[in-house]
Amino acid sequence: MVYYSFYVFFTDKSGDGNIGFWVVTIFTLFFSLVIGVIALVLRLLKLLKLTSFMYIFSGILNLCMGVYGMTLFLLHRMSEFKYIQMHAYSLLIGLMIMADLIITKKRSDV
Repeated sequence: MVYYSFYVFFTDKSGDGNIGFWVVTIFTLFFSLVIGVIALVLRLLKLLKLTSFMYIFSGILNLCMGVYGMTLFLLHRMSEFKYIQMHAYSLLIGLMIMADLIITKKRSDV
């Protein structure tokens, strides 16, 4: 998906892009935000282990979607504020999960 997205946005000169790609991107963004918030809440309630696949997957997915959205914003390929804001939230959630993984792992190793 990453290669396809860069292909679409760097070869499309009209700025329209592929509408099917946008639909997949928006659904992935919504999915990553929902699963990220659920994972964070479950982690705060101590119902989810640090090494859980769902927790690590949601962190990586949110981080990737956030970086992808900020890249599109900086390259002037995305201008709608609501999507920029959602990608920023996704980046924030991803960074929070990754920070929790790194900090907690270092504490347990000491």
